[in-house]
Amino acid sequence: MREKILKELKKNEYISGQKIAEKFKISRAAVLKNINALRNLGFKIESAHRKGYKLISDSKKLNYLTVNKCLKTSFIGRPILYFENVASTINQIMLKAQKEDEGLVVVAQRQEKG
Repeated sequence: MREKILKELKKNEYISGQKIAEKFKISRAAVLKNINALRNLGFKIESAHRKGYKLISDSKKLNYLTVNKCLKTSFIGRPILYFENVASTINQIMLKAQKEDEGLVVVAQRQEKG
């Protein structure tokens, strides 16, 4: 859902929370929750009373949305697993690989062991 909302915000104009909610058939509370999650990922989103939300700038942080938009592949990075903090990305790869997901990419903002 965050990706869909972000795409709407990238139209570079204000869009109301109500319009977002109607378009994606979610509640206004769910819109706000997703907007806040995008802000936590580093996207600068302005909110103005009676206007709605507007994307001011993309995230400078490494996150699955910024990595995904840069990938032009149909195989590598399908799927992407993103973590703020993990002990080891290889552990995540090994756990996921047991399910035979080829093309898996694991991204972590911070890794505790290396």
